[in-house]
Order: sequence, then structure tokens, then C-alpha cells
Amino acid sequence: MFLCEKMTEVYLETKRMTFDSEIGQLGNFASGRREIKSLDDYDPGVVQEAAITGMLTIIPDIVHQSEILSSPERMAMVDKFVAFQSRFNDRVDFEGAGRDGVSSLVDESRELEKKAWLEFEQSVEHLQDKEIILSLVKDYIDETEAVERHIRLNRHRLSYDDVEKYRSYVNAIATVVLSSVILGDSFLDQSRTGHIDGQLSYEAVKSKYGWVVNGSPSKDSKQEKAVVIIYNMAMASQVDDDWWGRSIDQLLNIPSFASGALQEFGNDEERARQFLRGVKDSYVKQAQKHGLGIIPSKGMAALSGIMQRFAHVVAKKARRFTDRLPFREKAFVTGKL
Repeated sequence: MFLCEKMTEVYLETKRMTFDSEIGQLGNFASGRREIKSLDDYDPGVVQEAAITGMLTIIPDIVHQSEILSSPERMAMVDKFVAFQSRFNDRVDFEGAGRDGVSSLVDESRELEKKAWLEFEQSVEHLQDKEIILSLVKDYIDETEAVERHIRLNRHRLSYDDVEKYRSYVNAIATVVLSSVILGDSFLDQSRTGHIDGQLSYEAVKSKYGWVVNGSPSKDSKQEKAVVIIYNMAMASQVDDDWWGRSIDQLLNIPSFASGALQEFGNDEERARQFLRGVKDSYVKQAQKHGLGIIPSKGMAALSGIMQRFAHVVAKKARRFTDRLPFREKAFVTGKL
């Protein structure tokens, strides 16, 4: 009888702690949104706002210690970095397409990337940790290109697992650098962000970022757990992005969750889509395992799916508004791709 009562007590206490955590994170999310919207000196871009809101939901104390919200110069730099990331990804995608007839788009993507880099460099100029930020971002570029080179050389013999690993490591690199750029170089231990010595290869990148992809943050590090949570939610979003953007990815020969799943199921879209719903759900559950509440995680995942679908549907139909579209979508809609 005593054992039964004790087990019940432990169960109820666990449920209470889980409920308290859920309510706490929802409160953090709401107050974080209010805090960002009330900023007078700077209005952060969509990606930065989403990233900081997510961080305020799970590690509000660390975000406030970083003083990002009281530094318009740093927030402006983060937005310039996000803009550069987009241009960098475009250039990598078009250069790696291996297609005839897109040389003008490759040239244009290079010019846009060069302009975005110069603007990012200027935004870093007056920050105290300028050299550290530039070093982190240059490593991000080199590491991402190492993964891309490996995957493009082998893309005609990739299994679904190979594709998922490719998406995993590219997203892990991006998550670590964005978190560090926002919250400063002291956010993560140098052993997690340091330069890869020796030959820069896909295997070296896997070794550096395995803790993110495999979900093995240091036990006592809230920062590392936060990175793993953000990474898993980014991967859940990547599944949706790959599915709704599969027409463009196919034209650019980009291995994606969609192409991998369709290959696995003999181009049966219904079965591939059902499989990818399970994959997305597994990433959401990993985020929950590392501390993100069930309600916030499911809410973010649902919103991501809606936004990704809406963005790609609008891009296909927005022929009258092509100047406002991202580079890839504009090339696709105008028939240049």
C-alpha cells in the first residue's frame, strides 16, 4: 500500500512539474513577444525576431544577460547576417545545380552574395567582438561548403538516410552560428564553436556537430540544451520547407527530405508525405525531450507548416509581385530556372 501511494505521489509531482514548465514557457513566450514588440530603438527582422522569441521562451535569463535587446547595433548586425545567409544559400544552390543554362543566375547570385557580405562586414565594424563574429561566420561558410561539396559529389547514389544526415549537419552548423551571433561568443563553450584544425571534410564537420545532431548536450549546460531544441524545431520546419519547395529543389538538383522520401516510396506522394509527417513529429519530440513544452512545440510546428505552405503557394502565384520574391522563387516564377 505504501509503495502504491509513493508511486502515485511521484507521478502527480512529475505531472505538476511538467504542467508548471508548460505554463512557465507559455508565459515566457508571451512576455518575450511583448518585450520585442516594445523595443523603441530597433525593429528586428522576421528570422531574428523568431529566434530571439524562441530563446526567450526557454532561456530568458541567458538572453537578458547577453543584452542583445538593449543593443540596436547588435540586432542590426544579426539582421545583416541573416540576409547574408540567404544570399549565401542561394549562391551555393545555383553553383551546385550542375545544370546548363543557369550561368547568368549563378553570376547574379554571386553578386548578391558579395553585396550582402559587404553590408554584414560594415554592420560588425563597431562591435567589440567583431573579430570573433567574423571568424565564426567564416567557419560557418567553409563548413557548410564542405558538406555541400560532399553531398553534390555523391548525390546520384544517396539513400534517404544520407539525405537526412546532409540536412541535419547543414542545419546544425546554421543553428550554432546564429545562436552565437545573437547571444555572443561566450554563449557556447569554445570547444563547441572552435575552428576545425587539419583537413576540413564532411567527417570533420560531423565530429564537431555530432552533439547537436545526436542530441547529446552537456548535462549541466542550458545553452547547449537550447541549441539542441532550436535545431530540432529547425529540422521540423525543414521537412515542411523541403516538401512545399520540392519543385525548385528538383530543378536545382538539391537532395531534400522530399526527394529522399519520394525515392524511398517509388514517387508515391501520399506515402512519402505520410512518412515525412512522422519524421517531422520525431524532431518535435526530440525538442520536447530536451525541455521544450508540448504546447509550445506543437504550436510552433503547426505554425511552421502553415507558413511554409503559404509561402510556397504564394510564390507560385505571385507573378505580378516577382520583385518582392526571394531569389530562388523569383527565378522559378519568371521561368529563368
